[in-house]
Amino acid sequence: MLATGIAGLCFGILVAALASITLDFVLSYAMVLTPTSQSYPMWKDLPAPLRASMYLFNVTNVEDVLKNGSKPNLVEVGPYVYEEFHNKTIDSWNDNGTVTYKQVRSWRHVSGNARDTVTILNIPYATLAGMMLQQSPATRGLVNAGMAILNEKLFVTKPVGQILFDGYKDPILSAGEFLSKFKIDMPGLTDKFGFYYGRNNTWYADGVFNINTGANGLGELGTVNTWNFSKQSPFYKVKENNSRIFPIQFRIFCLLGQMRSSPRIG
Repeated sequence: MLATGIAGLCFGILVAALASITLDFVLSYAMVLTPTSQSYPMWKDLPAPLRASMYLFNVTNVEDVLKNGSKPNLVEVGPYVYEEFHNKTIDSWNDNGTVTYKQVRSWRHVSGNARDTVTILNIPYATLAGMMLQQSPATRGLVNAGMAILNEKLFVTKPVGQILFDGYKDPILSAGEFLSKFKIDMPGLTDKFGFYYGRNNTWYADGVFNINTGANGLGELGTVNTWNFSKQSPFYKVKENNSRIFPIQFRIFCLLGQMRSSPRIG
C-alpha cells in the first residue's frame, strides 16, 4: 500500500510537471505577440466595441450662483452611449522583444439625444481664471476687461454633441496672441473646445506605446516599456510598471483549471 501511494504521488507530480511544461508551450505559442500568433488579431483590432456611457452635470441655478455665490445645483443627465473601437497600427517589431505601435480610437453614437442642451462650467474661461491667480493685479484687470469685451461667461449652455465630440467655438481659444502679450501661455489651444474634440479616429491622444511581446517571458507580456519614447510619465510616477495585457495570475488559473480537469489518481 505504501509503495502504491508513493508511486501514485510520484505519478501525480509528474503529471503536474508535464502539464506545466505543456501549458508554457501552448501559452508561448498562442500568447506571445508576433505577426502570426493566435493572439495578434484580437490584440491588434478589438473584436467587439466597448460601450462608453457618458454623463454630464447640468447646472440649474446659474443666476443664483453668479449673483449670490450660491452652491451650484447639479443634475446628472445621460447616459449618452457611444461604441468605442480600438485599432492598432504597428510602427515596428523590435529585436529586444518589444513592439512599437499607435492605437487609434474611434467612437460612434448609439443612444441618448446628442441635441440635448446642458449648462456646464465654461472650461476655457475657468482655465484662464486659474492661471490669472499667478498674475499681477494690473494684468488681471486688463485681462478681465478683455474678457468682458468678448462677453465671456463662467457658464455656457451647449448641445451634448458639441460638449463631447463636435466642439464649440469660444473667444478665448482665438485670443492666444492677445494673452501671450501678458506672458500667459495656454498650450494646446484648438479652434473649438470639446472634451473629446479632435480625438475621434485619431491616435495622438493615446501616444506611442512600446510594450513587451512576451518573447522574453510571459510574465512581461503587455508591460509598457516606453510611452511617447520615454520610460517616465509626467502624470503618474511609479517604480514598476504593472500594466499587462494579461496578469501573471492568468497562467496560474490556467494551470489550476487543467489540474482540476485531470483524472484523479486512486
